[in-house]
Amino acid sequence: MGQVYLARTASGRHVVVKVIRPEFTDDPEFRARFAREAEIARRVGGFHTAQVVDADPEDDPPWIATAFVPGPSLEQTVRENGPLEEPELTALALGLAEGLEAIHECGLVHRDLKPANILMAQDGPRIIDFGIARPLDVSGMTETGTILGTLAYMSPEQARGERANPASDMFSLGSVLAFAATGTNPFAAETMGATVLRIISTAPEVEELPGRLRPLIEACWDHEPRLRPTPGELITALTDPAVETENAFPSEQVGYYFPVSETTPTKQEDDHPGLDLQESLDLESPSKTKLSVFRLRPLVWTFSTVLVAGLIHWSVPFFTDVTSPPEVKAEVVVDMHEGMYDENEEFNSYIISMEISPDGSVLATRDSFSLIRGPFSQDINRTYIRLWDASTGENTVERRFGEESPRQDFLFGPEGNPLRVEFSHEGEAVLHDIENREPLLTFASEQGSIRNLVFSSDGSTILTKTSIDEIIEWDSTTGERLATHALEDDVTSKYTLCHGQHVSANRHNRGMEIWDTDSSESITTIDNEGAKIRSCSFSPNEKFLATGSDDEHTQLWDIDTGELVAIYTTYEDTFYTRNFAPSVQINSVAFSPDGDTLATGRSDGDIYLWEIESEEHTLTLTGHEEEIQHVAFGADGDTLFAGGEGSMLRMWELG
Repeated sequence: MGQVYLARTASGRHVVVKVIRPEFTDDPEFRARFAREAEIARRVGGFHTAQVVDADPEDDPPWIATAFVPGPSLEQTVRENGPLEEPELTALALGLAEGLEAIHECGLVHRDLKPANILMAQDGPRIIDFGIARPLDVSGMTETGTILGTLAYMSPEQARGERANPASDMFSLGSVLAFAATGTNPFAAETMGATVLRIISTAPEVEELPGRLRPLIEACWDHEPRLRPTPGELITALTDPAVETENAFPSEQVGYYFPVSETTPTKQEDDHPGLDLQESLDLESPSKTKLSVFRLRPLVWTFSTVLVAGLIHWSVPFFTDVTSPPEVKAEVVVDMHEGMYDENEEFNSYIISMEISPDGSVLATRDSFSLIRGPFSQDINRTYIRLWDASTGENTVERRFGEESPRQDFLFGPEGNPLRVEFSHEGEAVLHDIENREPLLTFASEQGSIRNLVFSSDGSTILTKTSIDEIIEWDSTTGERLATHALEDDVTSKYTLCHGQHVSANRHNRGMEIWDTDSSESITTIDNEGAKIRSCSFSPNEKFLATGSDDEHTQLWDIDTGELVAIYTTYEDTFYTRNFAPSVQINSVAFSPDGDTLATGRSDGDIYLWEIESEEHTLTLTGHEEEIQHVAFGADGDTLFAGGEGSMLRMWELG
């Protein structure tokens, strides 16, 4: 969701600049997360992470600049050079423990500690990417039950969707050190469900771990968070010659994880207040601890394993009698950035937006391409607006914009003529003819920057959205300002202008407010009590609204009443699918021109076609390897275009 650039200051020092992609700049939740990342990195300090040089989360687009840390990631180091030897591994463990100690002392939890987020600098490892880090005293921003992080390096509580705490970072630290020592993550499996099952089951025994570090890593994997070591205790165990790690962290935990006394266990320190082992377990000696706790643990785990296996057995759906719909691969596949990169080069490309002309004959796309080749080669960072023949997939018009150009977008005019919109750095919107490049109209808001522009359904007016949550109506012929509409105070989340006289307001990501811009009144409110809404589209007759969610469901709503008319999904609500099945989001929805078919673009790269009336899944369009973000029907619904992540534009013939 962001692009990273290597840059130089005026004095010649290298800095790394992270910039939010243009398509996310209007998302208040994403801006808040980005601002939090900058603040967190500042709080932790440059000794343990890449030091923040400057940042402006309120800029358009928001950005953060950090000091350039020369050195590969831990993941790259191990992949290229093999596992670390014990002295290097010890130094890594000490550096990461020191870094986590600094993070936790700031009242933060990283929540995504993994080899890719660790830079191997000459003076020690640096922990980076605080994009999903979270203050300990904050309950907002991310709801309970939302899983954030990289699955194979999660703690059991994260995998269950529970709130992460400092002990969660310690579990991840154990997995990171195991990867550094062996070159593999012992929890990683071929499927998401199998990975989760390994994480929530008894920690594996990894024979390849060095003898001194093995009990420390295994202690980090304790399923009871309060029994995991703190960063400070890990540092003590590694640096104090008087502490033997076999005694500090026994492979069979005795209910505490700091050096063991010969007579009686020690009380927990302030990192975990309120836990008195003598009182809570009624201990008399370490031997009694082993008897009272660890004779029960195998039984508990055996029972849990049988219970989980039984639940999975009785709740996994079987489809032996179900016939799957046909699968069709694209007839036309176009690499929009062919020739701009070498085979071994890694680049970032994305189809930002896609729209079909009213008559279905022209497809318009906006895409981005970036390639960082290093300080001695020329980098590439471009945005394109292209027009395509919707019957053949042939590229007819291409406009290229460089890194310094204002943000560009496109739309189709009342007569179906393709137009380009330039959102200037001063906050204006300038309307151009794409083919002859002539400026047509300029729109300037008295307050706030113009962020979005669409025509009304009859083409007589133009609606623009501003950065201060206002909708301004303009005469599409003269550019005269006609009216200003402000959303109510309780509708402050991201909202999107849609074609026609309606505006859809995304309320807290789980509902839609449909507005009539002529009267500035709400027509109806749609409440999706299930999952977050990721996409929406009006039916051709503007009687229905389709919404796609992040739980593999597509809903059809009656605009006049707000009632749920139908749900289109192949998702089976079982124990297995709720806990282990891959998460699939519906990133794009589109109606066919006749309104009889609904296309849903999925995060797994497939497109499902649904017959609206019967709610039947009739066809699956395959072949896209990345996430589908946009789908658009061609003329008469005989073709369908799709794209998203990556540089590939695909066309399927349906007629």
